[in-house]
Amino acid sequence: MRVQVGDKEVRGLYDTGGYRTTMTEMAVQLAKQCGRTIQSVHSRRTRCANDSASVVTGFVDLPFTIGRITRDVRVDIMPDLWTNCLLGSNFTRTFQTIHNPTTNECIVGLNEATVPMEFVADQSKISAIGLVELSQRELCKRSKVHLNGANFTVKKDANMCDCSEVKHLRARVNCDRVKLNRSRVKEILNFSIPTSAKQLRRFLGMCSWYQKSSKDYENLAEPLTRLTKTQVKYVWSAEQQKAFEKIKT
Repeated sequence: MRVQVGDKEVRGLYDTGGYRTTMTEMAVQLAKQCGRTIQSVHSRRTRCANDSASVVTGFVDLPFTIGRITRDVRVDIMPDLWTNCLLGSNFTRTFQTIHNPTTNECIVGLNEATVPMEFVADQSKISAIGLVELSQRELCKRSKVHLNGANFTVKKDANMCDCSEVKHLRARVNCDRVKLNRSRVKEILNFSIPTSAKQLRRFLGMCSWYQKSSKDYENLAEPLTRLTKTQVKYVWSAEQQKAFEKIKT
Protein backbone atom coordinates (compact mmCIF):
# COMPACT_ATOMS: atom_id res chain seq x y z
CA MET A 1 0.00 0.00 0.00
CA ARG A 2 1.26 3.48 -0.85
CA VAL A 3 0.97 6.06 1.95
CA GLN A 4 2.21 9.60 2.39
CA VAL A 5 4.60 10.34 5.25
CA GLY A 6 5.17 14.08 5.38
CA ASP A 7 6.00 15.04 1.77
CA LYS A 8 7.33 11.61 0.81
CA GLU A 9 5.38 8.71 -0.68
CA VAL A 10 6.21 5.42 1.04
CA ARG A 11 5.36 1.89 -0.03
CA GLY A 12 4.32 0.05 3.13
CA LEU A 13 3.49 -3.59 3.74
CA TYR A 14 0.04 -3.91 5.35
CA ASP A 15 0.61 -6.30 8.27
CA THR A 16 -2.54 -6.99 10.30
CA GLY A 17 -0.51 -9.30 12.56
CA GLY A 18 2.08 -6.70 13.54
CA TYR A 19 1.50 -4.73 16.74
CA ARG A 20 3.25 -1.49 15.78
CA THR A 21 4.23 0.19 12.52
CA THR A 22 7.94 -0.37 11.88
CA MET A 23 10.49 1.24 9.54
CA THR A 24 14.17 0.99 8.73
CA GLU A 25 16.59 3.92 9.12
CA MET A 26 14.38 5.69 6.57
CA ALA A 27 12.30 6.80 9.57
CA VAL A 28 15.27 8.90 10.75
CA GLN A 29 15.29 10.84 7.47
CA LEU A 30 11.51 11.31 7.56
CA ALA A 31 11.67 12.51 11.17
CA LYS A 32 14.20 15.20 10.19
CA GLN A 33 12.04 16.33 7.24
CA CYS A 34 8.92 16.51 9.45
CA GLY A 35 10.70 18.10 12.41
CA ARG A 36 9.95 15.19 14.72
CA THR A 37 12.09 14.03 17.66
CA ILE A 38 13.27 10.41 17.84
CA GLN A 39 13.14 8.70 21.23
CA SER A 40 16.06 6.28 21.64
CA VAL A 41 15.68 2.91 23.37
CA HIS A 42 18.33 0.46 24.53
CA SER A 43 18.33 -3.34 24.35
CA ARG A 44 14.71 -3.57 23.25
CA ARG A 45 13.98 -6.59 21.06
CA THR A 46 10.82 -7.41 19.13
CA ARG A 47 9.91 -11.05 18.67
CA CYS A 48 8.65 -12.13 15.23
CA ALA A 49 6.27 -14.92 14.27
CA ASN A 50 9.15 -17.33 13.46
CA ASP A 51 10.60 -16.83 17.00
CA SER A 52 13.45 -14.69 15.70
CA ALA A 53 14.15 -11.35 17.37
CA SER A 54 15.19 -7.98 15.97
CA VAL A 55 16.57 -4.94 17.74
CA VAL A 56 14.52 -1.73 17.96
CA THR A 57 16.78 1.33 18.29
CA GLY A 58 14.08 3.96 18.83
CA PHE A 59 10.61 5.23 18.00
CA VAL A 60 9.06 8.40 16.59
CA ASP A 61 5.57 9.77 15.83
CA LEU A 62 5.29 10.48 12.10
CA PRO A 63 2.43 12.13 10.14
CA PHE A 64 0.83 9.54 7.84
CA THR A 65 -1.68 10.52 5.15
CA ILE A 66 -4.08 8.05 3.55
CA GLY A 67 -7.43 8.73 1.91
CA ARG A 68 -6.87 12.51 2.31
CA ILE A 69 -6.69 12.12 6.12
CA THR A 70 -3.52 12.84 8.12
CA ARG A 71 -2.85 11.34 11.53
CA ASP A 72 0.24 10.75 13.68
CA VAL A 73 1.32 7.10 13.95
CA ARG A 74 4.03 5.81 16.28
CA VAL A 75 6.80 4.06 14.35
CA ASP A 76 9.44 1.67 15.71
CA ILE A 77 12.88 2.00 14.08
CA MET A 78 14.34 -1.41 13.21
CA PRO A 79 17.53 -1.09 11.10
CA ASP A 80 17.58 -4.74 9.94
CA LEU A 81 13.93 -4.80 8.81
CA TRP A 82 13.79 -6.49 5.39
CA THR A 83 11.32 -3.94 3.98
CA ASN A 84 11.28 -0.14 4.31
CA CYS A 85 7.92 0.14 6.06
CA LEU A 86 5.62 -2.27 7.86
CA LEU A 87 2.12 -0.92 8.64
CA GLY A 88 1.04 -2.53 11.91
CA SER A 89 -2.17 -2.69 13.93
CA ASN A 90 -1.66 0.79 15.43
CA PHE A 91 -1.90 2.13 11.86
CA THR A 92 -5.14 0.20 11.21
CA ARG A 93 -6.66 1.42 14.51
CA THR A 94 -5.72 5.04 13.84
CA PHE A 95 -7.29 5.13 10.36
CA GLN A 96 -9.91 2.40 11.08
CA THR A 97 -8.86 0.58 7.92
CA ILE A 98 -10.51 -2.59 6.63
CA HIS A 99 -8.87 -4.81 4.01
CA ASN A 100 -11.22 -5.98 1.25
CA PRO A 101 -9.59 -9.17 -0.13
CA THR A 102 -12.11 -9.42 -2.97
CA THR A 103 -11.10 -6.15 -4.64
CA ASN A 104 -7.69 -6.00 -2.87
CA GLU A 105 -8.43 -2.51 -1.57
CA CYS A 106 -8.12 -0.87 1.80
CA ILE A 107 -11.17 1.03 3.09
CA VAL A 108 -10.41 3.97 5.39
CA GLY A 109 -13.17 3.94 8.00
CA LEU A 110 -12.82 7.62 8.86
CA ASN A 111 -14.17 8.74 5.46
CA GLU A 112 -14.74 5.42 3.61
CA ALA A 113 -12.10 6.30 1.00
CA THR A 114 -10.65 3.32 -0.91
CA VAL A 115 -6.92 2.84 -1.40
CA PRO A 116 -5.59 0.23 -3.87
CA MET A 117 -3.26 -2.46 -2.53
CA GLU A 118 -0.65 -4.66 -4.18
CA PHE A 119 -0.34 -8.39 -3.56
CA VAL A 120 3.05 -9.54 -2.23
CA ALA A 121 3.93 -12.93 -3.67
CA ASP A 122 6.97 -13.69 -1.51
CA GLN A 123 5.28 -15.58 1.32
CA SER A 124 8.62 -16.71 2.83
CA LYS A 125 9.43 -13.18 3.96
CA ILE A 126 5.88 -12.40 4.99
CA SER A 127 5.54 -15.43 7.27
CA ALA A 128 8.72 -14.42 9.10
CA ILE A 129 7.04 -11.27 10.43
CA GLY A 130 3.59 -12.72 11.03
CA LEU A 131 1.67 -11.63 7.91
CA VAL A 132 -0.14 -14.32 5.93
CA GLU A 133 -2.86 -13.08 3.59
CA LEU A 134 -5.34 -15.85 2.79
CA SER A 135 -8.52 -15.83 0.77
CA GLN A 136 -11.75 -16.34 2.70
CA ARG A 137 -12.32 -19.84 1.33
CA GLU A 138 -8.75 -20.94 2.04
CA LEU A 139 -8.94 -19.53 5.57
CA CYS A 140 -12.21 -21.36 6.23
CA LYS A 141 -10.77 -24.58 4.84
CA ARG A 142 -7.70 -24.41 7.08
CA SER A 143 -9.79 -23.46 10.11
CA LYS A 144 -12.06 -26.50 9.65
CA VAL A 145 -9.04 -28.80 9.42
CA HIS A 146 -7.62 -27.49 12.69
CA LEU A 147 -11.00 -27.63 14.45
CA ASN A 148 -11.66 -31.19 13.31
CA GLY A 149 -8.18 -32.23 14.42
CA ALA A 150 -8.86 -30.86 17.88
CA ASN A 151 -12.28 -32.59 18.05
CA PHE A 152 -14.16 -29.28 17.90
CA THR A 153 -17.37 -28.69 15.98
CA VAL A 154 -18.92 -25.48 14.65
CA LYS A 155 -22.67 -24.92 14.68
CA LYS A 156 -24.07 -24.50 11.20
CA ASP A 157 -26.00 -21.35 12.16
CA ALA A 158 -22.83 -19.84 13.72
CA ASN A 159 -20.63 -20.56 10.69
CA MET A 160 -19.98 -17.31 8.79
CA CYS A 161 -17.74 -18.77 6.08
CA ASP A 162 -18.65 -17.77 2.52
CA CYS A 163 -21.18 -15.20 3.79
CA SER A 164 -21.73 -12.13 1.65
CA GLU A 165 -22.38 -10.03 4.75
CA VAL A 166 -21.81 -10.40 8.48
CA LYS A 167 -22.93 -8.45 11.54
CA HIS A 168 -20.12 -7.02 13.64
CA LEU A 169 -20.87 -5.00 16.79
CA ARG A 170 -23.39 -2.37 15.59
CA ALA A 171 -22.65 -2.56 11.88
CA ARG A 172 -23.07 -4.84 8.88
CA VAL A 173 -19.87 -5.55 6.95
CA ASN A 174 -19.67 -6.80 3.37
CA CYS A 175 -17.07 -6.71 0.61
CA ASP A 176 -18.08 -3.21 -0.46
CA ARG A 177 -18.47 -1.17 2.71
CA VAL A 178 -19.49 -0.97 6.37
CA LYS A 179 -23.21 -0.29 6.77
CA LEU A 180 -25.18 0.80 9.80
CA ASN A 181 -27.23 -1.89 11.52
CA ARG A 182 -30.88 -0.90 11.01
CA SER A 183 -32.06 -2.62 14.18
CA ARG A 184 -29.62 -0.53 16.25
CA VAL A 185 -30.63 2.66 14.46
CA LYS A 186 -34.28 1.87 15.23
CA GLU A 187 -33.47 1.72 18.95
CA ILE A 188 -32.06 5.26 18.74
CA LEU A 189 -35.04 6.57 16.79
CA ASN A 190 -37.48 5.09 19.32
CA PHE A 191 -35.57 6.36 22.35
CA SER A 192 -37.82 8.57 24.49
CA ILE A 193 -36.78 11.95 25.91
CA PRO A 194 -34.27 11.31 28.74
CA THR A 195 -35.52 12.40 32.14
CA SER A 196 -32.18 12.03 33.96
CA ALA A 197 -28.47 12.32 33.29
CA LYS A 198 -28.18 8.52 33.50
CA GLN A 199 -30.70 8.02 30.69
CA LEU A 200 -29.01 10.75 28.65
CA ARG A 201 -25.62 9.05 29.00
CA ARG A 202 -27.20 5.82 27.79
CA PHE A 203 -28.60 7.59 24.73
CA LEU A 204 -25.28 9.27 23.91
CA GLY A 205 -23.50 5.95 24.38
CA MET A 206 -25.79 4.36 21.79
CA CYS A 207 -25.15 7.22 19.36
CA SER A 208 -21.39 7.50 19.86
CA TRP A 209 -20.64 4.41 17.74
CA TYR A 210 -22.31 6.07 14.74
CA GLN A 211 -20.75 9.52 15.14
CA LYS A 212 -18.29 8.95 12.26
CA SER A 213 -21.25 8.75 9.88
CA SER A 214 -22.66 12.05 11.14
CA LYS A 215 -21.09 15.36 10.17
CA ASP A 216 -20.12 17.70 13.01
CA TYR A 217 -21.43 15.26 15.63
CA GLU A 218 -19.49 16.76 18.55
CA ASN A 219 -20.93 20.25 18.07
CA LEU A 220 -24.37 18.80 17.46
CA ALA A 221 -24.34 16.77 20.68
CA GLU A 222 -22.69 19.48 22.83
CA PRO A 223 -25.99 20.69 24.45
CA LEU A 224 -26.65 17.09 25.51
CA THR A 225 -23.16 16.21 26.72
CA ARG A 226 -23.20 19.40 28.79
CA LEU A 227 -26.08 18.01 30.86
CA THR A 228 -24.18 14.82 31.71
CA LYS A 229 -21.62 16.72 33.79
CA THR A 230 -21.98 16.26 37.54
CA GLN A 231 -21.69 19.98 38.33
CA VAL A 232 -24.49 20.92 35.91
CA LYS A 233 -28.12 20.76 37.03
CA TYR A 234 -30.24 18.55 34.77
CA VAL A 235 -32.72 20.87 33.05
CA TRP A 236 -34.13 19.79 29.69
CA SER A 237 -34.69 22.90 27.58
CA ALA A 238 -35.56 23.69 23.97
CA GLU A 239 -31.85 23.65 23.11
CA GLN A 240 -31.49 20.04 24.26
CA GLN A 241 -34.72 19.03 22.53
CA LYS A 242 -33.48 20.48 19.25
CA ALA A 243 -30.13 18.65 19.52
CA PHE A 244 -31.92 15.43 20.53
CA GLU A 245 -34.14 15.53 17.44
CA LYS A 246 -31.28 16.46 15.08
CA ILE A 247 -29.15 13.51 16.23
CA LYS A 248 -32.06 11.18 15.59
CA THR A 249 -32.52 12.46 12.07
